[in-house]
Amino acid sequence: MPENEKPKLKALSDIASINIDQEFDKILQNILEITCETMKAHSGTIILVDETAGELKMVASYGLGQDYPERVHEAAKEAGVSLTYSPSGIVLRTGKYYIVPNVFEEPKGKPWLHLTKELGFSSIIFAPMKKGLRVIGMLNIYMAQVHQFTDEEIDFVSIAASQASSVVQNGRICGKLKNNIMELNEYKEHLEEKVKNAYKELYESEERYRDFFENANDSIYIYDSEGYFKEVNTTALKLLGCTKEEIIGTHISKWITPESLRTTRETLKKQISGELVEQPIILDVICKNGEHRWMEIKRRLIKDDDKVTAVHGIGRDITEKRKMEQELDEYRRKLEKSYEELEKSEAKYRELFENAQDIMFVIDTEGIVLKMNRMGLRILGCPKEEVIGSNILKWLTPEGREIIQENRKKHRAGEIVEPIDILEMVCKNGEHRWVEINIRDIKDGEIHGIARDITETKRLKNELKESNKQLKLLWYLIGGTRGGATRALILKQLVDKPHNANQIAQALNIDYKTARHHLGVLVKNGIVTKEINGYNTIYFLSKNMKVNLNEFNREVRQRKNQVNLVKIF
Repeated sequence: MPENEKPKLKALSDIASINIDQEFDKILQNILEITCETMKAHSGTIILVDETAGELKMVASYGLGQDYPERVHEAAKEAGVSLTYSPSGIVLRTGKYYIVPNVFEEPKGKPWLHLTKELGFSSIIFAPMKKGLRVIGMLNIYMAQVHQFTDEEIDFVSIAASQASSVVQNGRICGKLKNNIMELNEYKEHLEEKVKNAYKELYESEERYRDFFENANDSIYIYDSEGYFKEVNTTALKLLGCTKEEIIGTHISKWITPESLRTTRETLKKQISGELVEQPIILDVICKNGEHRWMEIKRRLIKDDDKVTAVHGIGRDITEKRKMEQELDEYRRKLEKSYEELEKSEAKYRELFENAQDIMFVIDTEGIVLKMNRMGLRILGCPKEEVIGSNILKWLTPEGREIIQENRKKHRAGEIVEPIDILEMVCKNGEHRWVEINIRDIKDGEIHGIARDITETKRLKNELKESNKQLKLLWYLIGGTRGGATRALILKQLVDKPHNANQIAQALNIDYKTARHHLGVLVKNGIVTKEINGYNTIYFLSKNMKVNLNEFNREVRQRKNQVNLVKIF
């Protein structure tokens, strides 16, 4: 970690650790002091939204004198405007930060220009403090000289404002809880039932995700950086004709031909070095019974920082498709030989065309559909009469139409056009489906296309990508930051059942504020979800987290001699 980043990380940690038991004004002063000193700023202010009136009010300042907020409001009153007239109003409406490099050139700052000259600051960054999507206030940092804020400074102030928002909200909640703690008992029975139902829904969601992985139509697998299998799904086991025990721990070389192994190593080497690798790759897979199957493989690298730790792949059995394409190619050659052979083969071609498991169609050079098989009509949800004669662009999204039209221009200009495209199709009922289209010219201006529905594969890839992001974040929060061991113990408690902060503190024998702090970090990063009912806050694992915890624990066992980590469950 660069040395210049450490003070900023410490400052963010200090903001998150501010004691919310103290007076609210003191909390605001602590936030400003930490942020301004880290930024080496001239001064700073905090503006909050009045929850009753919905108006902006400057509630704290640092480095500008105790009466500065009052003077700001007096100046606004004299000018006949409110604080929303200033850049603060823009932040309130847009929810985005606003930078004033030179306050003397900011039109909306004129009512307060005399204060600026008197107090000696020249640049301001206004950063929103949010509760969900709603702006609840602003953290504003003032620089003495005209200043162009860097991306690092903007990121730091934005994150500091986010941390400050949590501290301010928690400080408000803490005050309310002090006055209303007795009311919690009245909701106990209701909350316990609600927590029970929430846990049940969480468990069922995790089961659905695991079922989706295991029963996906495509083969899904993970092998480590040395090429040894760590995980495979049910579809892959069925394809290979073996049990999970027979494949986990074996090397990939056992299941593919030497030529395919060379292809895998060469493309993987390029992928690791950052070169562009055309995907998918085609591999010749050897089943347990010796049968060979052709697989279309798409891969992505799983990394820990910059080190590749595993490879995740999704494979589709294209053996039948490959055979069909070979048969079609052979048939086309026969077409070129003689018209008599064309008549003899026409019935076979029609049968292949109509009964293919993929969408097959024929269009002219303008995109008018001349033929479409039963699979295509079924996916579009239309009778043949509604499709034949229509333009293929009718069944694509605007982005898909643009791709097709661009390919036409290249084709007409004599440029090489890739035969395969991934396009988003719109069915008759409005449903969107992703298809992989392979097209080629046949004869006399006719174009033949084969499209495979890859909607479920695309959806699964997106879900696995998000799951992988969350797992990396979990590693960072548990193994890469201070307090990671405590957060791991908290997650271990939440695996069994949801808890409130007091229950966590008692179970782990830690301070209540410490429990609240770590729960806040986990909630902020999407690892834990909270639900507020009345004055009680219940914490439970977020969706799909149990799958990530299983993977996390496996990696903990593998790293047990390298780092001191806590197994979560």
